[in-house]
Amino acid sequence: MTPSASKNSDLSLLNKTLFKLALPRLITRIVVVAVVAIIWLVIANWLLHFGAQQDYAFLKQYSPQVSEYLNSINKYIWWGLVLIGSVVLYFILAAWVENSIKKAGYIVPKQEVMETLIPQLSQSAKDVLVWVWDDQREPITIKNLHDTRNQLRANRVSRLEQIRQQRELLGLHAGAEVSAQELVREKENVDQLLGSISLDLEEK
Repeated sequence: MTPSASKNSDLSLLNKTLFKLALPRLITRIVVVAVVAIIWLVIANWLLHFGAQQDYAFLKQYSPQVSEYLNSINKYIWWGLVLIGSVVLYFILAAWVENSIKKAGYIVPKQEVMETLIPQLSQSAKDVLVWVWDDQREPITIKNLHDTRNQLRANRVSRLEQIRQQRELLGLHAGAEVSAQELVREKENVDQLLGSISLDLEEK
């Protein structure tokens, strides 16, 4: 299989997997947005109907000009309220959808999904998946799969190959990278230990 065909196969597998994983939450978002939109349409129609029945004649005793002016722009007042409400609702729904998508990225797919997907990926795609999998103390998340797809599209495979060749030129090997990861973990352990000591001293 050519590199191009392999890349297309990997992208197809990732697209299908991501779609299946996202489908339940996608349906939920569509239903919630649709229900909220229908409710708002009902409320907006009620507001416009209510506004059309308003009469500011009671203000004539204070200012006939103001009463006439308000009656002349009454329709626009209520349409303005509906427009403002629509804008506010739009931003609320947009923030909710964005937050929902962000939270979904941290969901860990079921093990059966990974056991089906990973063996079908090419070695290059697996290398990219490992590269985007920053915290390997935690399982692979949907965000990792999404990032893998994006990095494959951005030609990350060739960049990783460049990195490998340049590491060889510098005399660096995989073991050096492992050692660096171990140093980072050791530093985190030391920081946690120092943090606990500091808390103990503060309590005393």
